[in-house]
Amino acid sequence: MPIVSTHKLTRHYQQGGLTVRALDGVDLTIEAGEFVALMGASGSGKTTLLNLIGGLDRPTSGTVEVDGRMLNQLSSGELSQLRLDRIGFVFQAYNLLPVLTAQENAEFVLLMQGVEPAERGRRIQETLRNLGLEGLGGRLPSELSGGQQQRVAVARAIAGRPALVLADEPTANLDSHTGAALVDSMRALNDNEGITFVFATHDAKVEERAKRVIWMEDGRILRDERRG
Repeated sequence: MPIVSTHKLTRHYQQGGLTVRALDGVDLTIEAGEFVALMGASGSGKTTLLNLIGGLDRPTSGTVEVDGRMLNQLSSGELSQLRLDRIGFVFQAYNLLPVLTAQENAEFVLLMQGVEPAERGRRIQETLRNLGLEGLGGRLPSELSGGQQQRVAVARAIAGRPALVLADEPTANLDSHTGAALVDSMRALNDNEGITFVFATHDAKVEERAKRVIWMEDGRILRDERRG
């Protein structure tokens, strides 16, 4: 069963009396375990598509199915629960809580999920180690580099064992070397643990490492290429 399926997905909005077709009838299927880059210029629709898949926005028309659940049939509470249990998010802004340590930020989702303390600790230590953050769990975000903060954000996204991770321009604030290392870490999680990743990105480093690249333009899919 696909992890993501959209049918004639559309998102229009009004701006200055004009109708902006941010997304214009997109049909897309993403299988579990894929590592997908949505590419395109600003305004191409890639972030809008990501937000609709994540249930952060509602479509004008069409449907989105994630992990077997039709999003338009879910209440706000059910949608929040689906995001908590099955979808991890990584954003361009790290969105870490400044008063919490790296470990506390990373385990926040596990607290929300009600995971027992011993299991939380075990899972977070393993996750931090896999992302090259071993020994840094006690540091506040202000004591970490930008790349380390973004790795903590990735740790938070995957610690709850989601079926799907959605990443919106996760390397935009990082230098070339740090961004490449972060994408390599996420690709390793995809290869070794089968986590599905979908990126909205301009970054050639993400494109180079993707197993599938989807180019978007004017709210539509222009080209869809699977790679070995």
